[in-house]
Amino acid sequence: MEEDTEVTLLAIKEHLIRVEAKLDKLTELLEGSLKSNCEKMGEHIDFVERVYENVKNPLGYVCNKVRSLSGATHLEALDAPHPHPGDIEDNIL
Repeated sequence: MEEDTEVTLLAIKEHLIRVEAKLDKLTELLEGSLKSNCEKMGEHIDFVERVYENVKNPLGYVCNKVRSLSGATHLEALDAPHPHPGDIEDNIL
């Protein structure tokens, strides 16, 4: 019985060593490339938001000017929420 217990303990110890090695690899990945990729994505999001903030007012002016020249009476801001396309059809019917 004691020999079976020792064999089981050795198998558990070997399994634990393999699990710890895999955990170390995952930790390296999370701290290395994944972290830098997340930082790059954050920088890209910030860039897109800055560009949008700089472009939305002139673009809104142009859009509203075109609408007024085309005879449209409804002018709207670019940052106003737009209804879902399915909602528009429901309101028309």
